[in-house]
Amino acid sequence: MTNFKTLGEIASDNGLIVDGDWVESKDQDPNGNVRLLQLADIGVGRFIDKSSRFMTEEKAKELKCTFLKEGDILIARMPDPIGRACIFPGSSQHCVTVVDVCIFRVNPEEFDNRWLMYMINSTGFYHQILEFVSGTTRKRIARKKLEQLGLNCPPLETQQQIATVLEKADQLRKDCQQMEQELNSLAQSVFIDMFGDPVTNPKGWDKKELLSLCSKVTDGTHQSPEWANTGVPFLFISNVRNGKVDFDTGKYITRRCYEELTRTSPIEVDDILYTTVGSYGHVALVKDSFPDFCFQRHIAHIKPDPNKIIPEFLYYQLQTSGVKHLADLAVKGIAQKTLNLKDLKKFEMIVPPEDKQLELINYMNHQYQALNELEQMKSEYEMLFNSLMQKAFKGELDL
Repeated sequence: MTNFKTLGEIASDNGLIVDGDWVESKDQDPNGNVRLLQLADIGVGRFIDKSSRFMTEEKAKELKCTFLKEGDILIARMPDPIGRACIFPGSSQHCVTVVDVCIFRVNPEEFDNRWLMYMINSTGFYHQILEFVSGTTRKRIARKKLEQLGLNCPPLETQQQIATVLEKADQLRKDCQQMEQELNSLAQSVFIDMFGDPVTNPKGWDKKELLSLCSKVTDGTHQSPEWANTGVPFLFISNVRNGKVDFDTGKYITRRCYEELTRTSPIEVDDILYTTVGSYGHVALVKDSFPDFCFQRHIAHIKPDPNKIIPEFLYYQLQTSGVKHLADLAVKGIAQKTLNLKDLKKFEMIVPPEDKQLELINYMNHQYQALNELEQMKSEYEMLFNSLMQKAFKGELDL
């Protein structure tokens, strides 16, 4: 048997639903003993524990702040995504949160906070939220509107059973993510173990500027493309991440436009893409499985000369923390950090003997095969979790 209740009604049963507190910069103190949680701390189903803002206990009491309790559900009233929720795990110090985070505290004798968190993060509930979002440049949902949104609430025992099932499926996803991170970190450390830091070059390898190892180092188009509803995918910097290229960009150009834009610098297998603006330093290697595509000028187009360096080796080297450090030193700008193409061309790269380069490539190929298998597994667990969430929200989950 289920009983429909709004979040406001759920909180009224010996619970609480309030906004966080309006804490200005002048109210904060880096030496304070009360931590001020931010929107960045709120993940989808996980507490990110990222921010480092503080205030004194005296100031928190003066402002009549709501002190968080272990088990509170924190709901972000601003993107991205809007309405995401996590459970506050507790802390050794007092914590409060900002006004754009809603604090949702429930009676544990009637409601399972894990179940509620999962339901708030479900697609069904998100669609409810979107109906009440306001603002143009800074979208948000008012806490009073959140209170009006509701759920079909089964008995507590059923909530606990659903939460347990979802937790297990969620943990499978998290385990895959953790393994993926560890494999990526291992791949980076293997490069350093074999060759040392490319910048300090402790093993004394030959070093050459990036441009001297390539037939060309240029960038994407500076022209306004001829947009189309379908056609050749057009990439932005957000589409190049962690060695991968996302071609589902939602932006397309005509075939004629593609041929014109790539006429002087065609995109070929073993070319390297390197983002130079914002979240700079993301790298991807063009593979023969890629479709035709074009990209914006904030992505550098690197064409390694295979007679001077093996393209895959150069790609792996550009991913290392040492080369990222070179980018950190060269990058300019405050609002939008930018790495100039002329500075990228001057990056000094190590050039070990070919047999050593191949040794790394063979190892990395095995690593990335394992990563691809893990990615497939993660995708399957993601689909399983989303399916269970959908059924749970509709009350159709078999227990």
